[in-house]
Amino acid sequence: TGPKPMIPCSGFAVWAILATAQVPAIDERAIQALVEKLAAADFREREKAGRELGALGDIARPALEKAAEATENPEIERRLEVLIAKIDRDRLVLPKRITLRGKYSVEDLLKQVTKQTGYAFSPVSNDDKVSIVVNWKAITFWDAMDEIANATGLSVQMGGDDTNAVGFYQNETYDPHVCRSGPYRFVATNIGTGANRQLSGLPRKGLPFVQYGNANINFTLFSEPKNPMLGVGTPVLTKAIDDTGHSLLPGADDGMNRFSSSYYGGGSQKGHNLYVSANLAKPAKDATVIKELRGKVAVTLLAGTRPELTVEKLMAVKKKTFVGRTTKLTIESVGEPGDGGFPIALTAKLLRPNPEDYTWSSALPQRLEVYDAAGQKFVNGGVSAQQQGPGSTSVTVQFAVPEGQKLGPPAKLVLVEWLSVQRDVEFAFEGIPLP
Repeated sequence: TGPKPMIPCSGFAVWAILATAQVPAIDERAIQALVEKLAAADFREREKAGRELGALGDIARPALEKAAEATENPEIERRLEVLIAKIDRDRLVLPKRITLRGKYSVEDLLKQVTKQTGYAFSPVSNDDKVSIVVNWKAITFWDAMDEIANATGLSVQMGGDDTNAVGFYQNETYDPHVCRSGPYRFVATNIGTGANRQLSGLPRKGLPFVQYGNANINFTLFSEPKNPMLGVGTPVLTKAIDDTGHSLLPGADDGMNRFSSSYYGGGSQKGHNLYVSANLAKPAKDATVIKELRGKVAVTLLAGTRPELTVEKLMAVKKKTFVGRTTKLTIESVGEPGDGGFPIALTAKLLRPNPEDYTWSSALPQRLEVYDAAGQKFVNGGVSAQQQGPGSTSVTVQFAVPEGQKLGPPAKLVLVEWLSVQRDVEFAFEGIPLP
């Protein structure tokens, strides 16, 4: 049997994030010409220029922000502020869309997707003779990825490196229970049921004693590269029924509080996949499937970044300490750049440690950014060694030149502060088989 049709998810409300994916080159002169028309005497010409700039979306944002800082015209400044705010809102609430028609190899197809989305893809290990016929008209990014996976027998995964690359890999399995919600994708991974019997504190008069039962369902939540996630909250179920009509919402009759759920997520580390687990009431004895399951989950999103502290002339720094708003950073050493990149060893301490924060030290390496003198960014290759203590961490982080690019020597290190926002993402599934 092949892959089953996938149902769409419900809507959700999220906003304001800075894109992290690579974006195609743009014609800054053409954008500047449109910016100037925002102050045209004819109202219709101003509106037309605004629509054309807004249609460019993410790729135009840096140029629009630069123009807003440079202009002295209050009308242009006002309109640019509105456009930038709309782009930031749309970045989360709307998925990337792709329009494409024809027959392509996997490699050529992904190149076309990159042109339209700005997303990078890892090299695909696949038979070059395999081709795909597509007829896409403004379909969502995750629709396209699932169609490629189902047509080729590959599986899609999100990269964990600083490039946010999307990858496909050989796998003889598929995911039949998928729910897509704008720039997010839920995959139901497994489900289990259990029963509990009270062995103490039994009624002396032989009265019937309730035996409790429950079920547990697990999901993986994926986001598009432009929407990095920092964590996930407790899922709230709004509807859950099996094929007998029995409600699976946790309640008093199963020993759990209504809407009670459990979860485990990515803490405060940046990523594009998180894991969610929700509790259900015990299904009816004759039930075979979850007929309908609906709910929502609060996702903590990376809304933007701002520098907390900056270390200039990086290669000359050794055993020097720098203090930011929340963190004291000591650069222990910076390795000489080579073909395999270079390491930076440092010690970080919180100025006001929070004993309840167990994620700070794990997330800190992801907040380090290194640039050359021209402002080009090195790839953060992850941690090669780390020692953690209460409110402090000693860590060695590897950095490398992005594939296909040429950078100068490392010149500046920036510890960035993450700005986050929490919004609900809704999900809906049908026909999930019970154990």
